[in-house]
Amino acid sequence: MLHDQARFVLHVKELRNIKLWAFIPLNECPEAVRFAVANRAQVLNFNIGLSTSHYGKYAGRDGVWLTTPLPLFRPLLELDMGEYSLPFTRDFAEIAEALEGADMVAVYAAGNSGWNSVNNEVRMCRKNLRDENGCRLGEGPVSAVEFMENFSREYDPDDSTRRVSFKDMWGTDCGSGNCEEYNSPGEWLEAPSFEPGLLGKWLVAGALGRDGKIASLSNGCGAARNWCLFAPGENLTLGTDGDGISGTFFAAPMVSGALAVLRSRLRGLPMEVAPEDSSIHRLRF
Repeated sequence: MLHDQARFVLHVKELRNIKLWAFIPLNECPEAVRFAVANRAQVLNFNIGLSTSHYGKYAGRDGVWLTTPLPLFRPLLELDMGEYSLPFTRDFAEIAEALEGADMVAVYAAGNSGWNSVNNEVRMCRKNLRDENGCRLGEGPVSAVEFMENFSREYDPDDSTRRVSFKDMWGTDCGSGNCEEYNSPGEWLEAPSFEPGLLGKWLVAGALGRDGKIASLSNGCGAARNWCLFAPGENLTLGTDGDGISGTFFAAPMVSGALAVLRSRLRGLPMEVAPEDSSIHRLRF
C-alpha cells in the first residue's frame, strides 16, 4: 500500500502550495500514480510491504524448509515462472510511462525485512510435510551467502519439482562465494534498474537507529545505492503516546517532507533533480 503518514506534510503552512497524495492498494499503484500526475502532485510517499517466506530445499539438509519473511530479490522479479511469474516489472514500466515529463519524485520506504549488509542472517525451520501447519523457528541462522548458494525455492504449491536455485537465478552476477548483490533486497527499491526513466524520480528511504547506524529492521540500499537515503526510523515518539514506534514507513515520510520543504524554498528547482541536490542535507526542522 502507499502510506497515509505522508499526509502530515499537508498541515505545514509553509507547504500550502505543495500537493502530496497517498494511495492504496498495491495492485492499483500504476493507476494511483497516473491520478497523482493528473492532479499535479509533486511528492509521492510509498510504503509497499512485499516480503514473503520462501519455501523449498536446502542443499545438504533433508526435508523442505521455510524461511522467516525475506524480500523478493531482484532476479525473482524477472524470472519466468509461468503463471507464478511476478508482475512488478510491468508495474515499473507503467509507472515510468506515467511519470515521464512529470515534475514529481516518488519516495519509497525500503522495507522492514532487515535485509542489509550488517544484519542479513536468514533463519529457517524444517517442514517434514508440505501441508504441515507451520514449524518452530530457531534451527540456527545462516549467512546471506550460505542461503543464496544452497537454497532452491519451490514456487508451484502443486508441483514440488518446480523450483529455482537461488544461486543459479543470480547467474553470472553472483557466481562466487562472496557477492555484494546478495545483500540487495530487490523489490520496488530497484525499479530504476528495470526502467531507467525513473532515475531522478525515484528515491528509497531506509531507517536509521537511535545510534545513527542502519536500524536492524531496515532493508539496506543494495543495488539501489545511487538513489537511496536514510532517515530516523527507530523508537520514534508520535503524539502523546510514550511508546516508541519503528519502521522505514516512518523514515520515508521524513524524506518526503524534506523534499517538499526544499521545493517550497527553491520553487524553481525541478523535483526530478531534488534527490541529487546536496542542499537537502542542510535542511533543519
